Amino acid sequence: MYQIKLKKFFYNNKWKLPSSNIVFNNKTSNDQIIKIPICGKKDVNKTISAAIKGQNIFNSYSNKKKSKILNQISIKIKNEADLLAKKESIELGKSFINAKKEMIACSNLWKHASEIIKKKKDKLIIKDNKKLYEILEPIGVVALIIPWNFPMIVLSERLPYILAAGNTVVIKPSENGTLSIDYFIKILKNSNSPKGTVNYLTGNHKTGKYLAENKNISMISFTGSTKTGKEIYKNASTTLKRLSLELGGKNPMVVFSDANLNKSCNEVIYSFTHNAGQCCVSGSRLFIEKKISLKFIEKIKKKLSKLDCKQSITTINQYLKIKKIILKAIKKKVPIIYRNEKLFDDKKRIIYPIIFNTKKKIDFLEDEIFGPVLTVRFFKDISALVGDMNDTNYGLSALIWTKNYKKGLDIASKIKSGRIWINGDISQNYPDLAIGGFKESGINRETGDSGLRTYSEIKSIILNK
Repeated sequence: MYQIKLKKFFYNNKWKLPSSNIVFNNKTSNDQIIKIPICGKKDVNKTISAAIKGQNIFNSYSNKKKSKILNQISIKIKNEADLLAKKESIELGKSFINAKKEMIACSNLWKHASEIIKKKKDKLIIKDNKKLYEILEPIGVVALIIPWNFPMIVLSERLPYILAAGNTVVIKPSENGTLSIDYFIKILKNSNSPKGTVNYLTGNHKTGKYLAENKNISMISFTGSTKTGKEIYKNASTTLKRLSLELGGKNPMVVFSDANLNKSCNEVIYSFTHNAGQCCVSGSRLFIEKKISLKFIEKIKKKLSKLDCKQSITTINQYLKIKKIILKAIKKKVPIIYRNEKLFDDKKRIIYPIIFNTKKKIDFLEDEIFGPVLTVRFFKDISALVGDMNDTNYGLSALIWTKNYKKGLDIASKIKSGRIWINGDISQNYPDLAIGGFKESGINRETGDSGLRTYSEIKSIILNK
């Protein structure tokens, strides 16, 4: 066992020791201890003060200058992709190869934001002998609260657009996913952004609460569970802060009889097992057209039996939660379509994929599990399918496989989800398109032009001649 110690937080382009000596001991699945300082209320206030001062300066920069800064950061991430990937691999149990792919995606997101801000113009409409202006202005100081499953990806889907809109930011990563963000801040320190533009502190839920309640925070961007999102919503309501929330998902997948069965089978498996199921857009409810059900299930079972599961569940609490749900389902005799001979590896925190046959809704399997657990239902009646797919409190993503594109688009138009792939997979990432959810999966949208507008105040001016 060895230790990695983080000692400082970052504001005004300087690393500072926190006011408290309290630390969080994050024990990884490889028996490593990562010591993370818990920043208190004083530290939170210091970072916010720095962000307020920095905002006026940063917003005075031209779009061209902001674009150049964002592009420089994109290049730095690409150049440091190996080290960033190594950090996430050590802390989160990811394979280095997958983590490296994520860093390249991060670099592309920063590049995309730099192009958007370069082209940004105020809207002008001439109507009825009047000039109508729509102007995007910064909101102010944004608190960016990041989850542990994809720290750099989540940061890169938000931070470049926050900055492109002219805001400054205080970043707080999860105490269980800090290493890559900490190193990113070291990279960013050498960019040409002014003091106070990007500030960073570490901590636990109390630190996040101090951010949410502070009257000088104009907006909160949070990614995580629906439960925590509702708490932030409540805390932010006292000052009517703007919110962008990407929350939980219980995402449906449907395979029609005319689909490419080999391809869709691979993508179904990838969707619910990628990152050990710790992905908010993972498919977790599978609907299979009955006429191909036996054939398709046999394909899944055959491929899963050869799957090498090395990805650990990131936190011990999450591991125990998933294990408890699986054991409850087994105890209640929920039919099992597929299971590994070995279900759990307590030492390495590995949970092996399991598939349940749920002919009807089972309450404790209907909430977001955030692990490699899949429920399957078979259907004949397409007219009832959409209702079953939408029969959830969530609406983050969905996947459809069919060779009939008209049918695929028709189903997609009726599903209450923010992002839908037809004959695709969740690894496909398109920065031009918005990310976000319906219902209890969130509020607002990230990336693309929508991301820029999410982090902007929109001002309308009517000029009468």
